[in-house]
Amino acid sequence: MKPEPEAIFAYQDHRAFLSDTFRAAKLKSKRISHRWVAMRAGFASSGFFSRILSGQVKMGPRTVSGLLRLMELKGLEADYFKAMVDYNQSNDLAMKQNALHSMHRCRSGGGTHLQPDQSEFWSDYKYAMIRDALWVEPFDGNAEAFGKRFSPPLLAAEVKHVIEKLLHWGLTEVDDAGLVRRSDVRSLTSGLKSREEAIAAYQHSYLELAHFALDTTPESERNFSTLSFSIPSSRWPEIEIEIRRFRRALRSLAEDCLKEDRLMQMNVQVFPVFRST
Repeated sequence: MKPEPEAIFAYQDHRAFLSDTFRAAKLKSKRISHRWVAMRAGFASSGFFSRILSGQVKMGPRTVSGLLRLMELKGLEADYFKAMVDYNQSNDLAMKQNALHSMHRCRSGGGTHLQPDQSEFWSDYKYAMIRDALWVEPFDGNAEAFGKRFSPPLLAAEVKHVIEKLLHWGLTEVDDAGLVRRSDVRSLTSGLKSREEAIAAYQHSYLELAHFALDTTPESERNFSTLSFSIPSSRWPEIEIEIRRFRRALRSLAEDCLKEDRLMQMNVQVFPVFRST
């Protein structure tokens, strides 16, 4: 009863996820039944799984572990399932909020979550761009020379301000040679929706950067493409899964690279332009 890779991230209700996973497994094999699930997940009776799906009982750690083992969920998918169960079963607002935050982190690939006092990071794309550039080349203190390597070029004052902020937030560090480097190899995530306006402004700035690249970067060094397609609204979660899968594939490719000599930027935008009545 193994779900499709990353399919879980399209759900926010563990009962709906379990129901769809069970239904899909049953279509593939006639031997799949509530009794079959109970035997392999370690439930006392076949009716227990039915009560889980209907919301009549809450799952404890033992039950969750049994289902994770049955569905062969590991890593971020397992963490997401646990957080989803906590989110749906808890009546405590703080616990639900923490669970929702955990779900968001798992969807984002387990990146480092910024705290509220670091939300300024999303106000200007230069914070992320300079931090990521440190992965290609550490900062040696020459802000003017460092700024000229960006496209478009950054002022020395901008570079100094961003480096100071990144050091203050603990997102960079100074090594034994006095060079400023990234302090965490993971990507950053925005967290909950309380900072939606800041994130929207951050994404707007990258769209403007893409416009600049379209006009100034040689075609041999960039890839701009467009695609229009029609789908039923019910298939949108699958599109999101494929986008996340593609992003993770590129991230994995980049992490395997050695001797990087440039920082690349990829933006993905998928949105409706026409709706039927």
